[in-house]
Amino acid sequence: MIELLPYVMISIAAWISFSFLGGTCPSRAVLLCLCLWGGYEAVIGLMQLSGFAVSGHPGFAMTGSFDNPGPHGGFLSMCLAAGFAYIVSRYRSLFKGSLADMACDIVVTASSLLCLAVLPATMSRAGWMGLLAAIILYFTFGGQLRHRVATHVKSSVLILVASVALLAVIFFIKKDSAVGRLHIWRIECRAMADNWPAGAGAGKALGEYGQAQAEFFMEKERPAAVVRIAGCPEYAFNEYLCAGIEYGIAGLAAAILLPVCACRNLVRRHEPVGYALVSLSVFAFFSYPLDLWQFRVCLAAMLGAGFSLRNAPAGLPGRFALPVVAAVLVSVIAAGYLTYTYLRREKILEHEMTAAGQLTAMGLYDDAVGCLEPLRKDLGDNYRYLYALGYALHKAGRYSDSNAVLEAGAGISSDPMFHNIIGKNHEALQEYDMAEEEFMTAHYMVPSRLYPLCLLMDMYIGLGMHGEAVRVGRTISGMPVNPRNRNMVRLRDETEEKLDSLSTYYERGDVPDL
Repeated sequence: MIELLPYVMISIAAWISFSFLGGTCPSRAVLLCLCLWGGYEAVIGLMQLSGFAVSGHPGFAMTGSFDNPGPHGGFLSMCLAAGFAYIVSRYRSLFKGSLADMACDIVVTASSLLCLAVLPATMSRAGWMGLLAAIILYFTFGGQLRHRVATHVKSSVLILVASVALLAVIFFIKKDSAVGRLHIWRIECRAMADNWPAGAGAGKALGEYGQAQAEFFMEKERPAAVVRIAGCPEYAFNEYLCAGIEYGIAGLAAAILLPVCACRNLVRRHEPVGYALVSLSVFAFFSYPLDLWQFRVCLAAMLGAGFSLRNAPAGLPGRFALPVVAAVLVSVIAAGYLTYTYLRREKILEHEMTAAGQLTAMGLYDDAVGCLEPLRKDLGDNYRYLYALGYALHKAGRYSDSNAVLEAGAGISSDPMFHNIIGKNHEALQEYDMAEEEFMTAHYMVPSRLYPLCLLMDMYIGLGMHGEAVRVGRTISGMPVNPRNRNMVRLRDETEEKLDSLSTYYERGDVPDL
């Protein structure tokens, strides 16, 4: 829980500032920080597009400080939503007034223009929709939308048709990705229903997702298009459904009501950051912002501001300004210190994980286990660590210990590789029925993958069950293979060779399909 403490401190600092300092100072400070941060991300994106900086992902030209352009676009849209609300609310007096007002106007406008220039290049449809939702809410809340609809019916109809067409374009820009996201939500709804009403527990959303998807494909044969898009996501891609899976009805209600209430309070107070929270809330329906510290920082600050006291007691800001400012500074400094401590520890653990991976690659499995096992206390909730340790134990011949670790990893990950290695452990322990069950579970978790069935076929060959091996091999041969995926091509070629060698034992025409 130490990783959550900095965000709690940030939320406390925002709550104290908005509750007791009063005036425009806290609002302006948060807005400026958000816009400057957004401008910084936009500049990084432009530098990456221009070749002056390295992208965070080899498959994309621009990611900002993130690992891919999706969160980058979501962050820019959040910052742009706040800047838009501020600029439109001040358009009559923009670049006028006191020096502080003009400085704020310049910073917010410049940052917003940078974000607006870069946002389309991110191709983040969730980010675009978050910004669109914030803009619609802004005009709706101001009463301007209803007035214009009443006085300009034809124009309103055209705008409505254009909006629907825009949403259709957004969907078809990356249709496969959109359809895949809908499939993820369907499986997550099944997983949430399976764990209703109390939930599966913290951190178990992806593990439950994997089991729900396996059951989904076990029930009956699904269309080839559905099989093709099914995968093992590393993130939930919907923070609300994720909360429902892990914490049940209480978590789902809290995930919806907390941002809604905070947005309502901020928008009623005409706080520009309220529209940033609207954009973030919409983005969270399509992506995974709570897995990234940048969004966590912003969310903590906006929730603290959204639930602050509406009006401070009379005379409090003047009499207790120094203690209040001191409390805010202490909270921010504590958050910074805790973040530094946590990140430093994570860097050390990552270095040790890398060293253990090198030992595993060299075949020094006992040494790798010795390096990894002491990290269990700190990394017990990291599925990559659990797989690395479980695999090293498997290669070291400690099959029961390996299964204990891998089963813990399978509980928090949707990756079928956990079940593949668990099945190999059962096979080594001569528990063949359990091995077969694990291989088939891995197959149904991501039915387009060949590897689980290849393991099952090899086990049947080793047991002398040539008919069963041929049956599985023919299933593998009939599965579609991406020619650009060398591993899949290799596995199918190897399967064809094994089928040819098995043909002397079993006639192909007598073997039923799997």
